[in-house]
Amino acid sequence: MREKSRQNNISTYVSKKTTTDIAHSRNLLVSDAMTRFPQAEYFLFMDNDHTFPDDLLIRLLAHQKDIVTVNAYRKGYGHYPVVSMQGENDDYFRPIHIPPSEGKLRRVTSAGTGIVMINRKVFETMGFPWFKSEYVDPVGEDMDDATIVEGKMFVSEDNRFYIIATSLGFKLYCDFSIPIGHLGEYEYTWEDHEQYLEKHPEVVEDTKNGE
Repeated sequence: MREKSRQNNISTYVSKKTTTDIAHSRNLLVSDAMTRFPQAEYFLFMDNDHTFPDDLLIRLLAHQKDIVTVNAYRKGYGHYPVVSMQGENDDYFRPIHIPPSEGKLRRVTSAGTGIVMINRKVFETMGFPWFKSEYVDPVGEDMDDATIVEGKMFVSEDNRFYIIATSLGFKLYCDFSIPIGHLGEYEYTWEDHEQYLEKHPEVVEDTKNGE
């Protein structure tokens, strides 16, 4: 991917961090990149258990958005997409499933951070800590009991990041045309979720266009 980008006059720099806490790792990456690469305009997060096409960076950069991601699929049963859209009449985040061949750039509410490109100004505006998991008061009634502990709702570091970024006026977009693999027992893709939907036709997906 870096070589493909270089051929298109895009300079890249690499920072790698591994700790036992994913939020801490992401904060280390941002801090390191902000310090060592002051000329870098965009930061591209890439977890080491994802696969992607070699023109990934070129395609994401072409959108010129403050935050742009892709749609990966979970390893757990059901293999739900990580990208979601908030319902119009409730606070529930509904997963968005769109096969890559039918996808396009869409405004979304939340996503993972396995692969996401973020403009430097987002981190500069937000301030530290950029990533942090925490417990907050529940929002809405349609909540999974597994997320509630002692009356508090668990918010992961990625969802918290997008919530704060959105509150600061930044918008999150997803390029659904880019196929992503998620490595586990094998390479999970959108096709695994399709197979799940065939067995469970009662599952309803929310595929709103956004902006």
